[in-house]
Amino acid sequence: MRTKATALAVCATLLGLALAGCATENADPRAYAGTDSGETLDEILERYRLTLPSCEVEDLRFTGKAKELGMNLRLRFEAPEDCVNAYLDKYGVDRERALRWPFPASTVNGKEFSPTRPPFPDNAMKTFSELKLDPKKTYDFHHRFKTPTKATFDVLVVPEGGEQRAVYLVSTYNGNI
Repeated sequence: MRTKATALAVCATLLGLALAGCATENADPRAYAGTDSGETLDEILERYRLTLPSCEVEDLRFTGKAKELGMNLRLRFEAPEDCVNAYLDKYGVDRERALRWPFPASTVNGKEFSPTRPPFPDNAMKTFSELKLDPKKTYDFHHRFKTPTKATFDVLVVPEGGEQRAVYLVSTYNGNI
């Protein structure tokens, strides 16, 4: 009797985990893996008072939460360089003050930082698995991208050939959302 009860409990637990796993998948093909099924890009952008560029974008991907504080928005898209520049200008980025990746080698409190350290935290780099940086090239990196809610983002701009640019945004402060 105890074996049957144990088996039923194990089956119920496994079924619950399987259903929970299915429920968390987002139907939007632009959503990165792990984005909750209840999250939409429009809701997330609205929460941050962020818009997409006015031009047509390609290869858009996202993850984040519109209904929960503390979850960083991560957004990626491709667009022509002039459109990307206008988008950065719209959100107050001084493109002349861009940092360059690879970053300069530095030491802080005796700890050395490699010039090729990732531009984003490890969890964001894991999300952006398609991002492959070549340390022989340079990429513009911006800290001062701000939305009307005062949310701030780090932004990496990656040349994709010709005039096309890939833009990676990671929220660093959620502002007044």
